[in-house]
Amino acid sequence: MVTLPKKTTLEDAPSDQVRFHFFSELLKRPVCAGSIRERVGRLTDLVFAADAHYPEIIGIYVEHGWGKPTEFIRWNHVLKIEDDGIFVRRPADGAAFRRLWTRRGG
Repeated sequence: MVTLPKKTTLEDAPSDQVRFHFFSELLKRPVCAGSIRERVGRLTDLVFAADAHYPEIIGIYVEHGWGKPTEFIRWNHVLKIEDDGIFVRRPADGAAFRRLWTRRGG
């Protein structure tokens, strides 16, 4: 799998380097930091910017299970998508990804 460099648009990429993914293929796929052994969680949702003519993905939600809160990982931290997992880089300052809490009752 080839990862496109930043600021590359779909139109600029050679057709043999573009791969389309269906959400159903990505749902529950392991998310790993660096290597497959450094598992962060599983992908539960994609986040898009709603103000674009063609909605642009801005991040992913990662679920951990066992009552741990879901984390939001910005799209620019996603390094590559492969069959065995989605690989991300941790924030440069060593901090954790942004945790999200859901409100009860609506």
